[in-house]
Amino acid sequence: MTTLSPGRPIQFGPFELNPIRRELRRGGLRVKMTPHEMSLLCLLLELPLRVQTREEIQRRLWPGNTFVDFKQGINKVVHSLREALGDSATNARYIETLNTTGYRFIPHSLETSHDTGMRSQPRRVAVLPITTTRPEELLHYCHRITWRLIDALSAVGGVRVIAGATLKSCKVDDVSPQKAGETLGVDAVISGELTRIDGALFLRMELIDVCDGSQLCGAYAEATDLSGAHCDQELADDVLKQLRPVLAPMAKGGDSVVNLGDGRRAGVDRRQGVDRRQLAHQQGFNVAKDSGAA
Repeated sequence: MTTLSPGRPIQFGPFELNPIRRELRRGGLRVKMTPHEMSLLCLLLELPLRVQTREEIQRRLWPGNTFVDFKQGINKVVHSLREALGDSATNARYIETLNTTGYRFIPHSLETSHDTGMRSQPRRVAVLPITTTRPEELLHYCHRITWRLIDALSAVGGVRVIAGATLKSCKVDDVSPQKAGETLGVDAVISGELTRIDGALFLRMELIDVCDGSQLCGAYAEATDLSGAHCDQELADDVLKQLRPVLAPMAKGGDSVVNLGDGRRAGVDRRQGVDRRQLAHQQGFNVAKDSGAA
């Protein structure tokens, strides 16, 4: 009997479920689901063909001190989950009702992905407009760096970046990065702020997972020579070198590592002590082979 392998994405029909990220995708696009719908789907997939009784579903979805109309609650969650899957009770393709005692998953084309969590579809990323606390003197730098990052990421294989013109037409300036990503329909957003201290420019960027708002990677760059015409290019190139290993497809052959750079130019991860290569895999991103560059 097929079971849900811990940590492995599982595919059925056009869907792929990542149980670690608690994320369901159809054709690479995330399907919006409530926590109860996701919990029920994971429960049904743990042992396909086994009937999960309404009592078992109740215990999984609601803690013991919850007081609700469980019968109506379960009916509602099952109905909404079927809608998310394009399924129906009368012509069940995925979720079958068994004599009103419970439900089971019908394992048509059910298989565990041999991937380690990495998406097969090109990842979609948006570079949000870089902000600054000194717009009167730094806004032109922010605009140029944002566009340079968009142009550079569009050339990275396996990554689809939202076009600058598309970004301008969407109202995402006054919302959180996570909300902006949901509006744009992307997997991750790149957000940053440019500051100026004692004649030097400091750029701090974050790669943010739209699914839960967590930071996947951080990047930092600075420019002290502002007399040149290309300091914005240097800042963009510097942060891209730090973000690209988490975004770029894995090079064929051999092990891969994330090149953290050295000292102050290393990407900063808020979960210090965590292997960045392992973290990138767990978060659904590929990592690039270390080129040995400084």
